[in-house]
Amino acid sequence: MKYFAMIEGDRIGPMEIDRLVEAGLRPDDYVWRKGMADWIPAREDAEICRHFRRRLHDRLHPVAPAPEYDVAAEMKNPEEATSYAEVRTRIIMQADEENISVPPVLCPSWLIILSFLFFFPLALIALRANRIAARAWEAHEGAEAHDAARRAKLFAGVAVCLGIMIWATVIRLL
Repeated sequence: MKYFAMIEGDRIGPMEIDRLVEAGLRPDDYVWRKGMADWIPAREDAEICRHFRRRLHDRLHPVAPAPEYDVAAEMKNPEEATSYAEVRTRIIMQADEENISVPPVLCPSWLIILSFLFFFPLALIALRANRIAARAWEAHEGAEAHDAARRAKLFAGVAVCLGIMIWATVIRLL
């Protein structure tokens, strides 16, 4: 919508709000547009107020540019990757080769105890995977340690869920 404005005694317009602001429009300056009965201060026009609020918000909350993540720079052979999981695995493996890996988060002991209480066979697999993860980390095999820790948590969680379902069924049948 185009407005006329009185800026420092000069009548300017018709212009869009952006152009009027560039010309020096302030909230106390008078504006008029088609459909208005008389000239009013800019601060009383809803559309101009929204424009000033948006500009103020944008100045107070600048948006940081998104960091560019170059997968090709992180991987030795990016064209060989076919999925996000493969790209992530390759990056972890490359980081492991450069010895900048972080230790894996092992399965918590309370989860393994719960899995033993609910479904014993999967609990054994979870415990074994947890030990493999700890040994792999000590042997400086970071990617294998992370995979084993992930498997341990997965099997322990499945053991608890499966055990709850089995025990609930048994109790219901009794």
